[in-house]
Amino acid sequence: MADYLIPYVEFLGLPGSGKSYYSHKVADVLRAEGYQIAEPSWELDHTTGKYVRAIKKMVMGWLFTLCHRREATGIKEVICSCCLSKLEEKRFCRNVLYKAYLMNKRKEKVLFFDEGLAQMAVSLSVNADKTAGQIYGEMMSVLTLAQKGLLIRIDCSVETALLNMDKRSSHDSQVERLSGLDAKKEYLTRYKSECESIDNNNLVTIPFSYESDKIVAKITNIIKSKIW
Repeated sequence: MADYLIPYVEFLGLPGSGKSYYSHKVADVLRAEGYQIAEPSWELDHTTGKYVRAIKKMVMGWLFTLCHRREATGIKEVICSCCLSKLEEKRFCRNVLYKAYLMNKRKEKVLFFDEGLAQMAVSLSVNADKTAGQIYGEMMSVLTLAQKGLLIRIDCSVETALLNMDKRSSHDSQVERLSGLDAKKEYLTRYKSECESIDNNNLVTIPFSYESDKIVAKITNIIKSKIW
């Protein structure tokens, strides 16, 4: 395994802040420059159908549980403490455990997650009595990762996030299923606060702007300075 200082990069932010867009664009730029980058989560979410994706996540989560039973049990306990329905608990467990599996199976490439464990913690916190920072801290304390990742938070306003979501071809996120503009704004305001509660020594905040090329260049330079 390549001994990079930071083995994976997570993007964090509001729905509509451009996490997937910037993650994928930066990964493409770095690969074009000869760096070894993998996007297993992005590829799974964007190149496979709903049911195939669910099955693959379930298998990876099962393999992680098989090899890391104590950690998997700890992750499930953290998720079960977040006041979710049983169906939601299963969905979050599947999503978190398969990401943990990918992190542990990393080889010579740096992994990119457009939505990683920090983003999972934010989504969990919306209905929980704990902050996203607390949930993320609990998850990371359970996992025995040899190296910690780099977090890139795209700092986007609630109004901008709503405008960007209106431009998307699909509208299936939790906030987009809410009825009424006020309800969506309230949800996103809480979501933004939870994103800001994430604390990590390797967290970098990038202000959102419509000059996407400049954001891509800035994130690319930050990643190169911290990993290689």
